[in-house]
Amino acid sequence: MMAAERLGARQATLVAYANSGDTAGDRRQVVGYGAVALHRGGASATEAGASFSLNAAELEELLRVARASVESVVRTGRRLPDPAPKSEALAQDRGAFVTLRKGGELRGCIGYVAPTKPLVLTVRDVAAMAAVEDSRFRPVAPQELPFIDYEVSVLSRMRRVLDVNEIVVGRHGLLVRRN
Repeated sequence: MMAAERLGARQATLVAYANSGDTAGDRRQVVGYGAVALHRGGASATEAGASFSLNAAELEELLRVARASVESVVRTGRRLPDPAPKSEALAQDRGAFVTLRKGGELRGCIGYVAPTKPLVLTVRDVAAMAAVEDSRFRPVAPQELPFIDYEVSVLSRMRRVLDVNEIVVGRHGLLVRRN
């Protein structure tokens, strides 16, 4: 903690807390464990995530990548080569879902809830998976491609919700965890 203070840390944020009773079940005598992030302060991760937005060109690029990815995997069985992010926003690690519809009906939908790679790569990968790996549907066939509509949903960073009234149905997704 002294080293963090020397580096400018002035705030602490509790990341996680658990105790040995969480796994052993016996809560009469427990050892507690905590993870705390020491930081300089400024915008929180939630505030920083809230300011993320995409302009019209970036949205079009994500739709283009999704379409090209689906066409590549359906026609050749191969993944589209890594597209270069055309902006800083598309290079940020973000979770995203790609939804495929045919005639207004769901045809495939897969995504990553957690940010694991740059947004443009996430969209490329989940678009291909939605086309050929969604176990609810048979793989998209080449003759279906002209009839597929694409939707890309970019996720904001997850944050803990302490009040159910903060949740807006139809806007917020939920990841529910017990304990």
